Amino acid sequence: MIDITINKPRQGFFAFPWSVKRMIPEAWTDLTATDRIRYLRYLITLDRPVALTKIAEEILALPRRRFRQLPPELFVQVVDKIAWMTAEPTPEPLFSSFEYKGIRYHLPKAKFKNGTCLEYPIADDYYTAFTNGDNDALLMLTATLCRKAKDKVNDVERTGDIRVEMLSRSEAEANAIRLAGLPIEVQIAVMLYFGGVKQYIYDTYAGWIFQKPDPDADPAESEGDGVMFGWWGVYMDIAESGIFGTLQQVYQSNFHTLCMYLTKKKKEADDAERRQIIANASTPD
Repeated sequence: MIDITINKPRQGFFAFPWSVKRMIPEAWTDLTATDRIRYLRYLITLDRPVALTKIAEEILALPRRRFRQLPPELFVQVVDKIAWMTAEPTPEPLFSSFEYKGIRYHLPKAKFKNGTCLEYPIADDYYTAFTNGDNDALLMLTATLCRKAKDKVNDVERTGDIRVEMLSRSEAEANAIRLAGLPIEVQIAVMLYFGGVKQYIYDTYAGWIFQKPDPDADPAESEGDGVMFGWWGVYMDIAESGIFGTLQQVYQSNFHTLCMYLTKKKKEADDAERRQIIANASTPD
């Protein structure tokens, strides 16, 4: 948070000087979840200059009379200090949970740290469908990722995930019915989070389980070509090996743990291939 002081000097006999102190946020984490959702609504429904002006007015929270007395250059400085506010993809969720119809729903952790293998491709399907013009997929994406809390504390400690487990796509569909009518700004925030997660996963595992990035290629398009037969085929292969247990156990495994395993196997295969090339090169004809 930035601590600022606004001083209005005396101008005229009846215009008394005044001074106020305000805290200006420097990141989304400086704001309450309620403020984040409200400001995001402005950013996605209003032109950016109008949205930032409205947000700056709320942050300053000046009486109407004093706001009219505020020098324009001081107000512009405040707007400049919140220019970091954007409605862009981020792997850090703008809020960890929200309440709707008396139920609190929780998002996955930052960078999908507690995400499961099952929910990632399902969420990816809905994310892709939404970006291709299917507006109904936005609520389905939200219903896939945002779930109510588990009843047992031991289960939360065991899995590191406060959310109830999702065992099938049909559970997400049922959850979407419960979330019908959810404010659009909450759904957009979830979409921006998952968009950031996709980019983070691509950047983290590119060259291992995804093809190495082409400077002229769109990363979002490149990701889809990286995993042979898609994630469902990968899960079946891993289930056949038994490393992560049955297919259902693979589905409930941590997504990053599985990606690290795939990275390890890719590195081992690459190392073996290099050793074979060296051996072949050193063998006389």
